Amino acid sequence: MILMRGLQNIYSATIDRSKFREVASRLVVFILPLFYFGRHIQWWGLLFVGFGLFIRAWGAGFLQKDQKMAAQGPYLFVRHPLYLGSCLLALGLIVSLHHWLVTLLIGGVTFLIYNHTIRHEEQNLLKRFGASYEDYQTIAGPLYPKWKGLKLIFSGKANFGSFSPAQYMKNKEFECLLGVVVVFGILFIGSR
Repeated sequence: MILMRGLQNIYSATIDRSKFREVASRLVVFILPLFYFGRHIQWWGLLFVGFGLFIRAWGAGFLQKDQKMAAQGPYLFVRHPLYLGSCLLALGLIVSLHHWLVTLLIGGVTFLIYNHTIRHEEQNLLKRFGASYEDYQTIAGPLYPKWKGLKLIFSGKANFGSFSPAQYMKNKEFECLLGVVVVFGILFIGSR
């Protein structure tokens, strides 16, 4: 508990939270598998990883950072599909490495980072977009769909928009895919 509180205080004090989030998660994700080199891997964890990559890629194809509020594609279901995808990636790594220490470290870091990030980002989005973001919050949950949004989607009244490969590249989402390939490549080589 003290460690978690300390990490959250460091994170809160960081000026560039996105850089802290990147560095902390990359350190854990890239270094931790090295300690499990040679262990048996639960490859079915890749199902979560694949779904997480898909959600992140889908979201990145709609997200126009600092330009307009995203409310199409996966944003019809959840307000933060990139974060949901990251949580699924973390879950996939936890399942694949199947060890209590991995669960504690990756689960703890993921929870701390995204719990704080989502709260902070929600405040900024409310300030920036006001009533339209408040309305949007009633339709989509932060990391889970809401019934009101699902009804809108299934009624056919939702505007899904269209995925933009150029926006995906602009958001550099391919870096996440490359990182996953490296991590699971290390695990694959180590399991041989």
